[in-house]
Amino acid sequence: YWIIWDLADAMKDIDIAPPIQSRMYQELSNGMLGFNNCLKIADVPFPLPFAQLLGLLLVAFSLLIPVYVIVFTRSPIAGPILSFLLFESIWCLNEVAKELENPFGQDSNDITLTDFHLNFVDSLEDVSMEGHQAMLHHPTMGLDDDFGMSI
Repeated sequence: YWIIWDLADAMKDIDIAPPIQSRMYQELSNGMLGFNNCLKIADVPFPLPFAQLLGLLLVAFSLLIPVYVIVFTRSPIAGPILSFLLFESIWCLNEVAKELENPFGQDSNDITLTDFHLNFVDSLEDVSMEGHQAMLHHPTMGLDDDFGMSI
């Protein structure tokens, strides 16, 4: 929200065509919409009864899949291998789903918000550097001379 106010305040000092300005506001709006949709997903917890039922079904699957695979394959070599692969694949899918449910945190597989924040600050610093100010004041950067156009 504050970015839009600061951007509107800075527009009087920046010479950018109105269609580009409106596109900036549109992209900021799309970003906020995506952020708010992510917040809705993050704020609604995964239902505990469903998670408990899923855990119970995984235990039942792990107990019944060896019997089913042995009866199905009738092979003392392929049965245990296939049983192990089926069990591990289902269990790994469950673990991936648990990680995707909350990707931020302090675990080894989690995404750190600090890195995202530092990358965002670096991007802001790059845009505000003295060499890039010409791009803000002259968005065509001499392209109108090459094509015989003027703004």
